[in-house]
Amino acid sequence: MPLNNCSITTEELSGTEGTVSGNGIVNLTITPDLGYTVINSDGSLNTYIGGATEVNPNEWVGGNVTTGVIKVIFSNNGNNTINAAVHYAAIDWNFATDLYIDIDGKANQIIIDGDPVNDISTTIDRVEQDCTYCNGIEIEVFETNWDLPTNNGYITVVPSIIDLNVEEGCEPPGNPFGTPDGTSWQYQYEHESGVPSGTINPSGAQLNASHTFFVGSLGNYNITVTDMNETTNCGSQTISVTLNAMNSYSVNTFDIGGRGFGNELLPTASSQLITIQHGDLAEFELEVVDPGNGGGWYDFEKHTFTAARYVQEVKAEGSKVTRKTINFPAVSATAIYDIFLRPKGGTSLLENIPTEDNPRQIYQRVNNTITVTFTSANSEWGTFGNFTVVGRPNKKPVHSYNGPFTNKDFSITAALTLGGKTATAISGINKGSLSLPQQTGTIVSYRGKKDTSTGFIPNKFEINNFKSVLSGTTLTVTGKFNVEQFGSLSETITINIDKLFSVA
Repeated sequence: MPLNNCSITTEELSGTEGTVSGNGIVNLTITPDLGYTVINSDGSLNTYIGGATEVNPNEWVGGNVTTGVIKVIFSNNGNNTINAAVHYAAIDWNFATDLYIDIDGKANQIIIDGDPVNDISTTIDRVEQDCTYCNGIEIEVFETNWDLPTNNGYITVVPSIIDLNVEEGCEPPGNPFGTPDGTSWQYQYEHESGVPSGTINPSGAQLNASHTFFVGSLGNYNITVTDMNETTNCGSQTISVTLNAMNSYSVNTFDIGGRGFGNELLPTASSQLITIQHGDLAEFELEVVDPGNGGGWYDFEKHTFTAARYVQEVKAEGSKVTRKTINFPAVSATAIYDIFLRPKGGTSLLENIPTEDNPRQIYQRVNNTITVTFTSANSEWGTFGNFTVVGRPNKKPVHSYNGPFTNKDFSITAALTLGGKTATAISGINKGSLSLPQQTGTIVSYRGKKDTSTGFIPNKFEINNFKSVLSGTTLTVTGKFNVEQFGSLSETITINIDKLFSVA
């Protein structure tokens, strides 16, 4: 893409007619506009030569340059500017002409707390501060309970180390904030009233080990877990937990999956544990439904989904915890499962318990494939090639210049059977021959149960350096493919040959 929001210096070379000068180097300076940078937060450079080959980091050969340019090497000047060292061949001053290079890339606007930066003086430091790339702590609430006879309760949590999400448009700066190691934990808890509260430093606490708070008050608690070996905010996390009085007929908590489970399953087969905490006399039904075209209910006796409706009856009979396992199958198309409880008798469900009207939904998404190929209404064209990229639905790839989904070279071909006809290029079309990504779609068919277009996310991508060349009877289209976000569904983007070449 053109390097917008930047200025680039020029240099003038001179020589005497009738002489030849040797190879040389000209240094140009790329200066971003105020509030922009072409230096990623990991120090990599967001500049390149259009159509060129990167033979070494930041060293580009060939591409969109004038004959006589050997290579271009980009380097960081250290003041938010980039040096472009243009290596050129010997110049015969009898035939000298101007040398041009096509510098492409992207100048990213510097955003701090949602607002553009107007002070460029601390650009690099502030970009790194604005992007979080260190490990963090995730806290799972394993179990809560309140015993009415003794008016005592407990909350059990399990901390673990996770990778925080990478902020879009930023580059990992080599983990500048350190890495929590989880070998020394501190636990703090505080009731909403301020009493009770406390700080605990258990001896020998380890990563993924549970810790239980024994408390004597109902209500909301803030629980903070800190890795004492990490001095930054990446080593601390706070969550809120509500401790309710569990009467004999209440269902208090519903959890599915282990640490890090976000109601998203891979398309491969897996097992997930359901944990339900309830009173010792509670009675309810548990139902797991696959409402898609495949359809079915989960049979907890046969441990599989079946076409016949199955409802799991649960009677506490003195127990306060029910645990059930669901074996999810491998899928070839995205599936959504509804999980909910239905109370019976005098049993009540707390607000956070999934019901038939407000079920817990589990997504099992297949990988998303974006395919680029040809289309034509002219029977003279055939045997179309294609180009594909595959990623996780709804995910935004990390935007590094050499990333797997950024500036990915593609080349596809189509064969022409002329039969005495001639193909003529149509001028002024170029990327106008590309079809547009779909903006709506059915993620899962629910047999009319739900509006399936809700939550649809389109594929977001761009194609640069688009070129079409007809050599003999073979049409070749090349370019660079960038994925900004994989959408909800796979799709095929077509290049309409009829808008590139006419056949007569």
